[in-house]
Amino acid sequence: MKLKAIRFIITGLIFSGLICSCNKDSDETEAEVVLADVGASSTIVSSFSLKSNYKLLNGLDSVFFSIDQVNGRIFNADSLPEGTDVRKLQVTIGAPSSAKSVEIIMPSLYDGRDTVINYLKNPTDSINFSKGGVMIRINSSNGEHERVYNVNVNVHKIKADSLQWQTSSRTLPSTLSPRANAEKSVKCGDKYYCLTQNSAGQTQMAVSSNPLNNQWDIQSATLPSGVMVETLCATGDALYILGDDKLYKSTDGLNWSATETDGWTWLYGAYGDEILGAQGSDWALYPSGATGKIPATMPVKGTSMLWSYTDEWFIDPQAIFAGGITADGEYSGDAWGFDGTGWGRLSSRGSLPAAEGITLFPYFTYRSGNNKFYIITKHSCWIALGGKMANGAINTKVYTSLDNGVTWREAASTLQLPEVISPRYGASVLIADKAFGAASRAIAPITQWDAPYVILSGGLTARGVLYNEQWTGVINRLTFKPLQ
Repeated sequence: MKLKAIRFIITGLIFSGLICSCNKDSDETEAEVVLADVGASSTIVSSFSLKSNYKLLNGLDSVFFSIDQVNGRIFNADSLPEGTDVRKLQVTIGAPSSAKSVEIIMPSLYDGRDTVINYLKNPTDSINFSKGGVMIRINSSNGEHERVYNVNVNVHKIKADSLQWQTSSRTLPSTLSPRANAEKSVKCGDKYYCLTQNSAGQTQMAVSSNPLNNQWDIQSATLPSGVMVETLCATGDALYILGDDKLYKSTDGLNWSATETDGWTWLYGAYGDEILGAQGSDWALYPSGATGKIPATMPVKGTSMLWSYTDEWFIDPQAIFAGGITADGEYSGDAWGFDGTGWGRLSSRGSLPAAEGITLFPYFTYRSGNNKFYIITKHSCWIALGGKMANGAINTKVYTSLDNGVTWREAASTLQLPEVISPRYGASVLIADKAFGAASRAIAPITQWDAPYVILSGGLTARGVLYNEQWTGVINRLTFKPLQ
């Protein structure tokens, strides 16, 4: 009786472990996971990994493999980098010591005959995973049970961490004739706005709720006298622009009204629900009216867009811009930060090339830790590109900062612009989410996720000619289904 009780308990524990570790639809029968005998426990693979091979890939032995006990599948959800050679890999299989046999079966590449490796006798033999179809076959200690697992070593077919741009551009959302020579795009609330103006002074405002699909409602707009297209900016519920020295406001981009303030010379952008700009040598917030002195070395025009962000180390939101021209006419490559009460220079361990019209935006980059382990970490970062320098040349490199503008470094090759996108300055940038979906059988399934796309809009040549184009890009990895 005691023997039967022990046998029943062990079998129950094995059965419970399988149910907990597998993603199983409720309407499927439990028969396929019930183990009729304790001997069946010696057919279970409890772990699987690749052996270290630093010549092939750093941290190869740390790549995580999922084991689907119900369907007999072993795979790495986070694929190996593009181009990884998987023809000669050694593996470590976590099989019970009581197993009668553990065999690795490889399909032949030539004559159709399978190659069978006795893993218990030859655990260091190399396995070719390049053609798929590799199986692990385990026989139980009593010879009455056999279990087969299909093993896949997934490799990305594209560079996962590359900022991939569309192979061709699309034209700006404008029907002006003669065509536009000035452009600025911003997001206000849940809509995207693209303002264009031509040499005849005609202006159009294009509005879209889905710019990735290139769906825009284009209408003629009458803007204030002496409008500076490059100063267009937006809070969450209104658009602002400078005309002569006055600040104008609009809720639709078509109808504009003057505010009761003047003396404005530049708009940095939105800070919360206020607009932050320059009034000569002073900075000012509208509508609160708060003001203060601009540091002598801080640019007062030609800056990048101002972006706000929050951080656990600060009570109030922070704002950042990069580049521009100072009151003395000096070009700057520094990033500057605003905390609601004043400005401070952020760049202290490396700046950008001193230039006006730098395009700055928040995005992501991926790094593999200390390069010893295959653990890819997603980092928020700032990306800066373009800009016209004092000698008239355009900066051709892309830079990143992982510490909110304190340090700038030339970005990895995967983030550099392709040759098809010409160097430019004064380009607008929009960040728009694209929805992705996929089926899942996980307990808490991820079936939908958003990938932030970058829309690079307009920009000028070194001679000041507007590029009549928009480019769309995304880091490939952001489009992959998130791991869970």
